Amino acid sequence: MSSGDSTKPPAPPTIEEELAKLRILCEDRAAEIVALKEKYEPTATTTVKAAGTYDASDEIPAWVEAFENSIEGQVVDDTFTTSSYRDSNRFKGLDFLHSPTSSCRLSQYRVFDTPQTNWNKVEAVVQFTKNAEGAKGWVHRGAVNALMDDAANFAGFNVSGELNLFSGFTKQVFTTYSRPVRIGGVLKLIGQVERVKNRTDIIITCSLIDPSYNNALHAKANCIFVMNESAAEMLEPLVAMKQKDRANSGAGAPAEWNTPEPWSVEMSKPSFETVPDPAFRPPNRVGRYGLGSRIDDDLAKKIDERTARTFVPKAGSLIKNAEKHVTKKRIEQERVRSEAEEELERERVRNHPARGMGRVWGGRSDS
Repeated sequence: MSSGDSTKPPAPPTIEEELAKLRILCEDRAAEIVALKEKYEPTATTTVKAAGTYDASDEIPAWVEAFENSIEGQVVDDTFTTSSYRDSNRFKGLDFLHSPTSSCRLSQYRVFDTPQTNWNKVEAVVQFTKNAEGAKGWVHRGAVNALMDDAANFAGFNVSGELNLFSGFTKQVFTTYSRPVRIGGVLKLIGQVERVKNRTDIIITCSLIDPSYNNALHAKANCIFVMNESAAEMLEPLVAMKQKDRANSGAGAPAEWNTPEPWSVEMSKPSFETVPDPAFRPPNRVGRYGLGSRIDDDLAKKIDERTARTFVPKAGSLIKNAEKHVTKKRIEQERVRSEAEEELERERVRNHPARGMGRVWGGRSDS
């Protein structure tokens, strides 16, 4: 072996050296990516942050800032939706629509008075995140229906003007969808109390609109909120007072309102009530067709005669059908009876003691 071949090959790089080279390469590549983003991507637009419930990177319409900064309406306390409250009160998890991880982010509700219906309404701002996606780029309609249920709940909780937490539940939500909602859209959610029915049922109309486009309607729902017994008892004086105010204003009170004392309200149209017995003839304008009816006795008599003429052919056809049915039933019974008798006769012949022995004719056995 020559002296020139006595040199040793260089030692392979250690693991630490390889990691250092990879780290330097990754840092250089990351710097290049950042430089390309700054060069080609547009700058983010300035956004308005509403009530701390929206991402700073999302573009919020201008009407949201006006809604959040408005002095109108009373802000509803939503402390019960926070994780600390739910943890301390033994809830199982986070609130479905009022948590930072919700697919639809809701601001705090506001309660407003509405002279048109003489009842309150609640409003809130809702933003649809990508977690609410159904079809590509569009919000799932189940998320919209859940919002309608939430608005009905808060409207029922605040029907008296003060928050009565968990005073009932929504038993019906009938939603009609008018326009699809895009992912990232920011809309206004409204829950309007219409009336109180059957003492415990609150009729509520919920809607999802876009104030940026002339209050375009995206969805509307007819809801029924059922109060518990204590809440209904507390609301009775308010219902009576509102009905009295409505009656004094000349608007009239809906018949569904439950009040401790009856209020006499003159209706604009008479209610017609038909007596089943056509032979009964009360005095003119009384009883049969309601008080104040314009139907006189002669016209009522003609109505009765025409009704009787149309009833006679129906009665005749009913009698004929009944006779046909009875005849058919009788024929069926005769057929069954004759078949049973024939079967008994065959059974008697099979079990006769002389069967197989032949018959005797003139002293001769005929087998």
